[in-house]
Order: sequence, then structure tokens, then C-alpha cells
Amino acid sequence: MGKINHKNYEGLDELHLQKILSRCEQDANGCLVWTGAVSSAGYGNMSLTLGGKKRWLLPHRAVYTIVKGSPGDLELDHLCRNRKCCNVDCLEPVSSKENTHRGKSFAAVNRAKTHCSRGHEFNEENTWRSPTTGRRKCRICQAERRKARYEAKERRSKA
Repeated sequence: MGKINHKNYEGLDELHLQKILSRCEQDANGCLVWTGAVSSAGYGNMSLTLGGKKRWLLPHRAVYTIVKGSPGDLELDHLCRNRKCCNVDCLEPVSSKENTHRGKSFAAVNRAKTHCSRGHEFNEENTWRSPTTGRRKCRICQAERRKARYEAKERRSKA
């Protein structure tokens, strides 16, 4: 998700909460599912006029702000994994990094891996991290690749 403009959420009140909740339906899991417009990323999307200005808001963030207060610079993680859910009990303020790691992105999937593709464990001694990207590589596999390249180069030079 993009950067949140906190000013868009200032001035929300109980009337706004009722308007938002009137567009939600409770499902079997206890989620209050937004039934209005949805962004291409799957999050609820709505417009409200506040202080004479039309503002585009995320309904789940608006509900959270009204009920529990502003989460500030933190993102709201949907613990239920339903991006259209507006139930404050399903939302937890977390850092952007933590939200990414909890999701199903490539970063989250790779972070959960405990072994390389050849079965070597990612541990302190066997893991190299790129200083620029933070990407992990298996030291054993890197050494094997270097050795294979060296041997192939030696064979070519003798031929």
C-alpha cells in the first residue's frame, strides 16, 4: 500500500462510523466485510467529504481511527487475512516491514525458508547476506558453484 495521508482521517466521527458500518456485512468468521468499492489491491475504498474537501479513504483505517485512535505511521495488518475486513478486532498496527513479513509476498515466503534449495540449513555459519539487498545465500552452495566454475575454466584452458 502507498503512503497514508493522516490528515485525511482527521475529523472523523460517530456519524462517519455509522455510514461506513452500514456498507459492511458480517461473515461467518466475524469479519465486517466492506461491500462498497474495492481497489485493485483488494482493499476497501471510499470517499467522504470532510471540511468541504472530498477525501479518498480506506474504510478499515477510518473505522480503526474512529474506534481506537490513529495508528500513526503504522500499517494495519488484517489478522484475518481479509483485506476488506473493517472489524477493529481483526486489525493490528504494525510496521511496514512486519506487515510484509506476515503476508504472502515473495519476501514473506523466502523469510520463512529454513533451508536452501539443496537442503542446507540457513544458520549463522552457513548463511551469507548481501550487504545491499539483505538477500540470503547458502555458503556451501556458493562454494560448490565457485569450485565448479573454476574446474570448468581449468578444463577449457587445457583443451
